[in-house]
Amino acid sequence: MEYFSHELIRLLEAHHDELTLALAEAMQVDGLPLVGMSLGELSQVVRGMRAVFAESLSGQSRDIWGYFFEAIVPGLRDAGVPLEEVVGLTPRLFVLIAALVERDLPLVQRAAALRWLSRFTQCCTREVARAFALAA
Repeated sequence: MEYFSHELIRLLEAHHDELTLALAEAMQVDGLPLVGMSLGELSQVVRGMRAVFAESLSGQSRDIWGYFFEAIVPGLRDAGVPLEEVVGLTPRLFVLIAALVERDLPLVQRAAALRWLSRFTQCCTREVARAFALAA
């Protein structure tokens, strides 16, 4: 487990509502078909994202990751959300998380956390594209 893991997960928990509202705003601005999702449903998406983060940081399992990219992402595609919108939304949320890391994580943890987040963003974006391709 990365030494900044607990702080990063704590940060995601502390800013849960902010991330949920940011997701809702991003979807409204981009005109995604999922605009009709309730804040409660979007909150669940943010909880799921936090669970994927926690699992990835622990390095002990890929069960949640697998579920997310094998069930949730194809479900978005089947609902009519285009690949470019999901791929665009992924780094958009992670940039917000990076800003929270920069602002709220202790200085000694920031650089490593941001490097990890950068790699994780790349992996997630790649997996979204792969999941869409497999589901096609």
